[in-house]
Amino acid sequence: MSSLTARGGLAAVERTLFDSCGYLVLRRVFDKEEIRELDGLFEKYSAEFVRRGEGVSTAHSDFFKGGSGRSDYGQVLQASKWTQESSVCAGIFEHPRLKPVIQEICGEGFRLDHLPLAFEQHPGGEGFDLHGGRLLPSGHLNYPVLYTSVDNTSVQCSLLTVSIAITDMPLGEGGFVTLPGSHKSSFPLTDDIRHARHAAVKDMLVQPALEAGDVLLFTEALIHGTLPWKGRHTRRTLLLRFAPPTCAYARGYLETSAEVSKLDLSDSVKEMLQPPYHPRFDRSAAVKRSPDQLDYDERVFDRPYY
Repeated sequence: MSSLTARGGLAAVERTLFDSCGYLVLRRVFDKEEIRELDGLFEKYSAEFVRRGEGVSTAHSDFFKGGSGRSDYGQVLQASKWTQESSVCAGIFEHPRLKPVIQEICGEGFRLDHLPLAFEQHPGGEGFDLHGGRLLPSGHLNYPVLYTSVDNTSVQCSLLTVSIAITDMPLGEGGFVTLPGSHKSSFPLTDDIRHARHAAVKDMLVQPALEAGDVLLFTEALIHGTLPWKGRHTRRTLLLRFAPPTCAYARGYLETSAEVSKLDLSDSVKEMLQPPYHPRFDRSAAVKRSPDQLDYDERVFDRPYY
């Protein structure tokens, strides 16, 4: 792992910045050797990346359009793939810099919400229209991505994205872009903002510069998107999303214990791959229920129930 000293969660200034802006950049989480190993996986499996065509384009306005669609790869976690071949990739889930931060924001017993995604943005490649936000178009709360701060002492997020920069993403070259602070907006995302139709919207957008090895954290309650890629190299990102133990945004996770048991991962990581349920019921972070309780559930429901 990186030589960066591990800390217990967010530092005070980091917590304030994350709460104020809705995103935070953690610098040099992965060193050059670790990034080289992760980048090698992109190279090895390049033929299995799926290029987005017009029907599944992520850009529907001139501001975000580009010459080619994004290329996606979704087999990071499955058996015989990235986490099984790379100790660096497998170690992401328990990284000493990341795990305490994820636990602080998503709570004890947090889980991987849906399968990790590796993607590439080729030179001239299209971006992604602005999306996300704490409100639905109707104005109702977007419950799966809620964000709260409590008594100025803690932050809580129902869907947290951990975005690992595999390549450099210099300022002005494109990539992740956001409206800082929009995770607390009292107004829903409109098409004028979604497609950045007005100069005022463009002026407020921020594209944080990232170097390979940096990690970008953001709440999915934040309005965010992707600018077309102007860099000469292919932009590569590894994306993971985490949620509190009782929350689920998407259904794309390993659904059976048999699938999870095949993975050469620690028991604590396998706990993160389980479907949502309350941490008081036998997640590794909680007090275990008694054998009698577990046996009763098995006899009544023919499976673990709580």
